[in-house]
Amino acid sequence: MRHPRYDLVMVLALVVAVCCTACSTSVPTPQGPYQAHCAALCGQLQKLGCEGAQPLPDGTSCETFCIKTNEAGHPIPRTETGQLIPTERIPRIQSCRELER
Repeated sequence: MRHPRYDLVMVLALVVAVCCTACSTSVPTPQGPYQAHCAALCGQLQKLGCEGAQPLPDGTSCETFCIKTNEAGHPIPRTETGQLIPTERIPRIQSCRELER
């Protein structure tokens, strides 16, 4: 004969097992509208050896700075007229000066 609490213990064990399994799977990081754009920019800055690829003095990475700046309405990198340079054009730019505008 089973003890009356046997079913409760089994249910709790099953819940714990399911929760632990669910918690161990990684949740993908959401991709914001500037994620790919800033990854391309910072990658090109790094490739060219540009100063802008380095973290800021407070440790903020190039990508984080780029994302936050664009989200605040200040496009980087930008053209001479202040327009955001399209992501697909970034790898073709071979000038730190043009990328760091």
